[in-house]
Amino acid sequence: MKFRTLALSLIAAAMPLLAQASTSVPVLFAGVSDVQFSGGSEQRFLGSGFVLEHQGRLYGVTAKHVLLMHKGAPLANTDIQSSLQHWRLRDPRSQEVGTVKFGRLLNGDPAEAMTEKVLEHDYFLFELADAGGFKPLRLAAQEPKIGDVLQAVGCSYATQKTCAQDIYAGSVVGIQGDSLLMDLGTQPLRQLFGLSGSPLLNQAGELVGMVSNILPDASGKMRFAPMDTRQLRELLTTYGKR
Repeated sequence: MKFRTLALSLIAAAMPLLAQASTSVPVLFAGVSDVQFSGGSEQRFLGSGFVLEHQGRLYGVTAKHVLLMHKGAPLANTDIQSSLQHWRLRDPRSQEVGTVKFGRLLNGDPAEAMTEKVLEHDYFLFELADAGGFKPLRLAAQEPKIGDVLQAVGCSYATQKTCAQDIYAGSVVGIQGDSLLMDLGTQPLRQLFGLSGSPLLNQAGELVGMVSNILPDASGKMRFAPMDTRQLRELLTTYGKR
């Protein structure tokens, strides 16, 4: 009975976004990243990202750790602006040139080594001139709490050939630092690779986090572990005034 109750709640939670995505042209809450550095070739679908609107400005948002999968020369740190040719956010249904080209990276740091420790501060924040075909998201007024049912939206490597905008609904079962530990039911976590950088939304379609990691809960069970938006809010406070 407990499992059936959880399943029904997840279906109900997904309905608001499914209703918007059920048309022939799904609402684009997330896109896939095509990234190129100087002297190298473009790497297609290097994680995901989304567009954020905050206090009248647009930003491109993605996860730093996707650069750990970069196939070119090793990156020493997160201060990549001088060597970055482009970071494009593309409609996952299209193989054409990126829909949106991110502008200047705001929070690259020469003192932050490009290692797995970037997962502790995983947000990359870019300037953005326009949203293109993507729906700009807005921050939720409140951070999620245990028991909330949330939805990650985007495409994984496993579904990229058919994906328009997949929805992964689950409940928050714990909070570990800045990470939300979520129960996605029977969804295999290994099939979610590629979603990193995708938005996590509440039932109102507001941004409450970003897909980032997989972490063990207190019992040792591995959980889907998006970041909440507290670090993102700090970045917006710091760079939004410049």
